[in-house]
Amino acid sequence: MNSSSANDVDSTTAIAVAAVLTAVGVVFFNAMPLALGTAAEHFGFSNQQIGFLASAYMTGFTVLSIALIFWVRRIDWRLSCGAMAVLQIAGFLVATQTTSLNMLLIALFFAGLGGGGLFGIATISLADTRFPDRNIGISTFAQVVLPAAVVLLLPITVIPVWGFPGLMVTLALLPAIALLLLPWVVRQSHKGAHSVSGDVEHAPMTVALVALTGALMFHSAASAVWAFYERIGDANGITPATIGIVLSAALIAGGAGSLVPVFLHARMSRFLVICIAAAAQLACLLALVFVPAASYLFAGPLFMFAWTASIIFQLGGIASTDVSGRYSAAIPAVIGLAAIIGPAAGGLILGEGNFERLLITACILILLSVLPAAFVNLRSAEVVE
Repeated sequence: MNSSSANDVDSTTAIAVAAVLTAVGVVFFNAMPLALGTAAEHFGFSNQQIGFLASAYMTGFTVLSIALIFWVRRIDWRLSCGAMAVLQIAGFLVATQTTSLNMLLIALFFAGLGGGGLFGIATISLADTRFPDRNIGISTFAQVVLPAAVVLLLPITVIPVWGFPGLMVTLALLPAIALLLLPWVVRQSHKGAHSVSGDVEHAPMTVALVALTGALMFHSAASAVWAFYERIGDANGITPATIGIVLSAALIAGGAGSLVPVFLHARMSRFLVICIAAAAQLACLLALVFVPAASYLFAGPLFMFAWTASIIFQLGGIASTDVSGRYSAAIPAVIGLAAIIGPAAGGLILGEGNFERLLITACILILLSVLPAAFVNLRSAEVVE
C-alpha cells in the first residue's frame, strides 16, 4: 500500500474496514441487554450492580476516547488499532476467569480501553471523510448488525452450555478477527485537505459544544433504556426466547435506522429528522409506561430505529461543520461518556424495579436534547446566510 492510499480515508476499503472496527469496538455495549442479563443470572447481581458492570466497560472506552482527542492526529492508526484489539481480547478473556465483581469490573474496564481505541480511531477516520453523515450511517449499520447476530444466536447456542464465560470468549473472538483487517486500516488522515460537505463551511466553537452537549443528553437517555430493556421484558413476564427475538429485531431496526442518512443525504434537514426521531422515541417510552406487556414487542425496535437515525444526524452535523477536526475527535468521547452515565444513572433510578421512573426520566432528557439541536440549526442557518 503506497503512502497516498495509506491515508485515503475516502477509499471504499478504508470506509468498510473502519465500519467493521467501530462495530467490534462497541459490540459489548450494543449487546448490553444480553450481556447484563446473562451476568445477572450467572452471578446473581442486582440491577444497580449490573448497571455499574456496563459502566465499567464504557469507562475504559471513554478514557481512551478522551485521550484520542489529544494524540489521535499524531499516531499511526494501523499500529494503534492492533494494540487496542489485543487489549480488548485480553480484557474479555480475563473476565471469563473471575467470580469477583471487582475483578470483573477491572477486566471489562481494560476491554473497554481496547474497544474505545478501535471505535474512536475508526469513527474519527469516518468523520474525516467527505460525506460523514453517510459513512457514519454505514458504520452504525455494521454496529447493530454484528450484535444482532450475537443476541440472536448466543442465547440458543453458547449461553445455555457455557453461560457468561462462553459469552465473553465469543466477544473476544471478534477483535481477534479484526486483527486480520489491519493491513487495510489507514495510517493517518489529513483533515482539512479537502472541502467538507454539509450545511456550513465553518462552525463557531459555541455551536460545536452545544451540539456535543445535545448528543450527550440524547445518547445518555437512550443508553439507560437500552441497558435495561431485557430487565423490562423479564419484569413484565416476557419469556427469555421472546426477549431475545425482540432484542435482535431492535438491533436490526437500528441497522435500518442507520441507513436513513444514506438515503436522505442532503434531502432533509438534520433538525427535522432529529425532531421526528424524538417524537417516535417518546411514543415508545410512554407506551412502555402505560401498556408495557402489550407494547414491548414493537417499542424496542422502533426506539432503536429512531435512536440510530437521530444520533447519526447529530454526530454527522458536528463532523461536517468541523473543518479543523478538533471537535470531531471528541465524538467518541461523548458517546462513551453517555454510555457510562446512562446505565449507571439508570440503575440508580431503577432501584428495585421502578421502570416507570426510568422511562419518564428518559422522556424528559430526550425532550431537552431537542433544544441544543434547535440552537445549532438556527445558528447554522445564520452562518449560511
